[in-house]
Amino acid sequence: MGIACTFGFHNWSGCRCSKCGKTRDEGHNWSQDCERCSNCRTPRQNAHSWDGCKCSTCGKARDAEHNWSQNCERCAICGATRENPSKLNGCTCAICTVAAFMQAVSKGQLDVVRQFIEKGTDMNVKDENGKTALMYAIKSGHADTVRFFLKGGDMKVTDNYGINGSGSVVKNWYADIA
Repeated sequence: MGIACTFGFHNWSGCRCSKCGKTRDEGHNWSQDCERCSNCRTPRQNAHSWDGCKCSTCGKARDAEHNWSQNCERCAICGATRENPSKLNGCTCAICTVAAFMQAVSKGQLDVVRQFIEKGTDMNVKDENGKTALMYAIKSGHADTVRFFLKGGDMKVTDNYGINGSGSVVKNWYADIA
């Protein structure tokens, strides 16, 4: 330790003194990992800004909320792969079918949605996060598709976060429909 550091005259480089290595609780570098300072390794909790499986601030990925909608083997957000990705029902992958169904709902392609249902896709099928087609229709704002699912879908089905398609969400956004 330098003599200057002994008397409290540190040479701070962020949160760490470049002479003696002492750390302080300011000047941390959270740019590489929102929950651990890259200079002194000091931790902090719940600081990531998650966009699905990837932090939009530091780019760190987590093994939750992956987006398998475009390819049931590779996450569209972080590129992670998963073991045993396909769930075959005969010669059709259930995951890819659900993803294609939800994509048609999101785009308001009601004729395609009806074709999926005619071929056996459950109107209340859930995606990886437990979201139903009604929830996709509400989020994407296609009123005809919302009407279609309000007539035949179960509005009380909840996703993995306890949210359902009934009540005030539908009434507030689609008062003319509900």
